Amino acid sequence: MSTGRVMPLFFTLGAIRSGNEEDHVCALPEVCSFTSVRKGARSTRRTLREEERVMEEALALIDALGGISNIVDVEPCSLRIRVEVKSQREVDEAALRIPPVLAIVRSGSFVQVIAGPESEVIAHKMREQISSP
Repeated sequence: MSTGRVMPLFFTLGAIRSGNEEDHVCALPEVCSFTSVRKGARSTRRTLREEERVMEEALALIDALGGISNIVDVEPCSLRIRVEVKSQREVDEAALRIPPVLAIVRSGSFVQVIAGPESEVIAHKMREQISSP
C-alpha cells in the first residue's frame, strides 16, 4: 500500500528494494536532479551531467540531419528515432554516427537513427529543440 509520500531522488537500488529511507544516498549531490518520486517508484530521472550529454547528442543529430529547417518531424519508436526530412541531400550520414547511434536506415524522406534504449530520451530532446522559438 502506498503512503503517497514524496521523497528526494537521492537513493540507491538497495533503498528502493528495502524501502528504507535511511539508505537513500546521492554520491554526487551536485549532479543529482532536484526532482522527486514517490517512494517505491522506479526512477527514470537523470543527473544533470546525463541531461547535458543527451542534449549534446540531440543537437549533434539535428545538425547532422541538415539542421532544424530540414526536419519535418521527429518520432521516437522503441529503440530508434524516426525523422522525416525535407531533403535527404542535406543529411550527413557520417556525422550521424555518434555514440550511442548503432545504425542508420534511410528510406524515402525518412531517416531512422537506431540508438537503443536512449532513443526515446534523445528524440524528446530533439523535439524540444525543434519546437522552441
